[in-house]
Amino acid sequence: MPTQIQNKKFIDVFGGETSQFIANAGDKLISEILFRTSIRMTTINNPLSLDVSLNAITSPTIGWLDEGFRVGDWCLFLRYGSNGTLLNTFYSKIEYVDNSVADFTSMPVFYDITNLETLIIVALDFFDSPVPPPLGFQTPRSRADMNILVNQCLNSVSGQPNSLIDGEQTDFLFLGVETMNVLDVINGISIPNQSGQFVESMNLERLSNTNDGFLAYKLTIVFIQSGPYNSDWFFTNECLKFFTKFKWKSIPNDGLPFETTIIDENGNTGWFNQSHNSSPSNSILVSGTSNVDYVSTTNHTIIVDGPIDDIGIGSCYISTNDLYYKNQTRNQNQLTMLIPTSDVSGLPFLNSELNSFLAGYDIDIKNVSVLGSQTTIEFDFVPNVNFGQFMSNVNDGDRLFYIWVKCGNINHLVFADQLFTEPPVGGPLEMNSDFGFMDHSENIDEQSGNNTGFEANTEDDIAYFGTFRLTKNEIIDSFVVSIEAFNNVTLDSFTLQQTNFVFSGVQISNDGRYLLNETQNIVSTLPNNSEKRNAKLKLRPALNVGNEYGVQIYFPFLLRWEYWLEQLNANVDFYPTQNKNWEQYDNQPNWNLRLKLSLVKNGLAFTHTNQFINKNYDSDPNIIQSIELLIDATNQNVGVVTENEQMRVVATNELVSGTWNA
Repeated sequence: MPTQIQNKKFIDVFGGETSQFIANAGDKLISEILFRTSIRMTTINNPLSLDVSLNAITSPTIGWLDEGFRVGDWCLFLRYGSNGTLLNTFYSKIEYVDNSVADFTSMPVFYDITNLETLIIVALDFFDSPVPPPLGFQTPRSRADMNILVNQCLNSVSGQPNSLIDGEQTDFLFLGVETMNVLDVINGISIPNQSGQFVESMNLERLSNTNDGFLAYKLTIVFIQSGPYNSDWFFTNECLKFFTKFKWKSIPNDGLPFETTIIDENGNTGWFNQSHNSSPSNSILVSGTSNVDYVSTTNHTIIVDGPIDDIGIGSCYISTNDLYYKNQTRNQNQLTMLIPTSDVSGLPFLNSELNSFLAGYDIDIKNVSVLGSQTTIEFDFVPNVNFGQFMSNVNDGDRLFYIWVKCGNINHLVFADQLFTEPPVGGPLEMNSDFGFMDHSENIDEQSGNNTGFEANTEDDIAYFGTFRLTKNEIIDSFVVSIEAFNNVTLDSFTLQQTNFVFSGVQISNDGRYLLNETQNIVSTLPNNSEKRNAKLKLRPALNVGNEYGVQIYFPFLLRWEYWLEQLNANVDFYPTQNKNWEQYDNQPNWNLRLKLSLVKNGLAFTHTNQFINKNYDSDPNIIQSIELLIDATNQNVGVVTENEQMRVVATNELVSGTWNA
């Protein structure tokens, strides 16, 4: 008889229990599976036949080897009458076995199928003994070495053990199962590679035999919902399920096939910022956070609105480097330096897993307060020294980090951005006379003079141009251009867009100048003939003076309008419209938009900022604007795009007074 699953449950970090896999990305769960097993042959739906000359029994539908019977097994025979009365018991030893036939040492009686009798044959824990078991001995033989494979698969496909992350199988080996006594516990041994899953541990406990004589066990698996890497696994009606495969050897070092049992049931899981697959959302994010430093401790405050019980926090690093996180001996808990969703009650000091470089960090919960349905969490992000060194050595763009807060059935991403480090301020970045903004009508990448106090409209493509000098032979770490919202009273800020120019790969001339000619694509949606597609950092020889040489930066960007996209790090002052419509971020008192240049050298940041105003579409009172959507066939203005109709858009701008400007 194959392994029988008696019961299973999933326990979350708050102690909640479900029979189905229900979790959001980053949630930690304990899976407890109760099962029983016995190496057992029955005549029910399997009419056995006996060759009396050989004491050989043929099984037509159940394979002797598949079930686990082996040469050397002492077996208990139980013959029952049609009314369930036990007619005979005796022992006999297997001398030969294949999948169809088992030869026994003796067969004093056999069952009579015509009288509706039943025969049960059970392998006993008296393996390969030269003498039969003592009278009344009925302890069944346990199977031996066991492998447990787990995976989180897509609901829509048949479960299988190969990881969606990197194709690896997560496999734990349990040795010596056949020697376990009741209440004994064996810890599983992970078989590399482990990078296919976020599995923390497995153990197997021997329980008391069931009332009908089966061997009973409890398998405990501690794991994390493995969705952080890919939101596509949760697109529309798709989500992850938890797949488990049992593989048991009948006896130690057995070369014959495993006895295999599979659990493959649909889950109800979600990614960040979404509820479980089939559950309605019951919470919202009021305020996220920004600017998580990978070297220094930073303080953060976040607010969620929803159920006030069972609030959790978690975090992890998501590498974009396949060589770092795929096909590795370490599990994803360590590779991502994970803190799984953890209860914030009691103000815990949470420690992350450490990667192979001993890099990690802590989240120190300072305060949790509740006002109505809103929960505010204040915490410190505390990186260790190795974390700073590790992040300093990875490529730019490979510092993606997630911090989430669980409220209700959603894990809200309160930070989903590149980590940074803020070097101490060294002073201002002294600009030369040529700097300022260019509007959307200027398709050039250089300008002269000072153009500040700049105003533009939402969706405009604009650019910033600036010039400054560097000193020969000085070592430059990086040059960062960012667009940020800044509060000139509280000095709070959050980054809307950022581009980093790294100097480590730039060639240096014989006289100590960085031979700058760097280009980065910024606005790919503009036509190919537009200068406002690429940022350019290059030399400006006209500014060379003595031991200093000139540099110019050209940085184009769009004034964004996508109100349907979240701006997770926006300040709570802008709740509940924290999105990528930038026009709102200089409308609140004391808040403005500015471009910031940061030249980092010798561990110090030299900065320059320049404020600009982002006006809405209809900011000019002298222009009346209207847009019509007309069905071509009828010339009817319907105001919306109509399916299966050819349409045209008519935009009218009426100048009330003044003159047209480009």
